[in-house]
Amino acid sequence: MKKLHVYLIALIACIAFQSCACVTLKRMNDRRITRYVAKHLEDVYAVSDTLRLMAANPTQRFPVNSLPDHLRKKVAILGEEATVSFQENYPYRQGEPCDSVVVFEHVSILLGVRELIYDFSVVTQPVNENRQYRDWYGFIRIAPRIYIRRSQIPLM
Repeated sequence: MKKLHVYLIALIACIAFQSCACVTLKRMNDRRITRYVAKHLEDVYAVSDTLRLMAANPTQRFPVNSLPDHLRKKVAILGEEATVSFQENYPYRQGEPCDSVVVFEHVSILLGVRELIYDFSVVTQPVNENRQYRDWYGFIRIAPRIYIRRSQIPLM
């Protein structure tokens, strides 16, 4: 009986923490990745261009552990997996300006899915930013042709 109370209190504490702290954690994480990209903008462009040249098909995934050593550390900082998608193969949402992209994806239980997107489209479109953290979706421009997209973890 005592264990049941402890588990119940722990569950309530986790739910309360998750509902209050997620917005702050998302903002902190976005600021951290924005500062990193601002400092290392040329590295992000170089890694993205290298992955784009390595892509053999229109939509190719590159898990971090499958990359050569010189790329592994740089990609691991940006996300757990990189995906190169060429025109017509990128599942973008309405209002997003991208069609040919390199996406560095990071998944976290508290923060959801964060995708750092490098857009190498030939034709760029105006950006409609969505900075709402309480919604489970956000699309933010952090540098020229680089965006952060946030969404909820699939199936949650």
